[in-house]
Amino acid sequence: MKVIDSASREHAQISLRPGWVEHDPEEIFIRVLECLQEVCLRNNLTNQNVKGIGITNQRETTVAFDKTTGEHYHNAIVWMD
Repeated sequence: MKVIDSASREHAQISLRPGWVEHDPEEIFIRVLECLQEVCLRNNLTNQNVKGIGITNQRETTVAFDKTTGEHYHNAIVWMD
């Protein structure tokens, strides 16, 4: 597989109390779609051309999803917590 291009976006840090940091999983998903669209437009690609994407954030962030509905249970818990 060959890397064609890359794009990145920042997303909000949610701090409900001192020492707690979370991320909104929906916002992460939207940012991924924005990056994918940017790379596709820049390189005249369609979704048929994309074979894989890589996502990285702060490495030890985790989120749990309901396997039936696909909905997240809560915000992503960030390594800084």
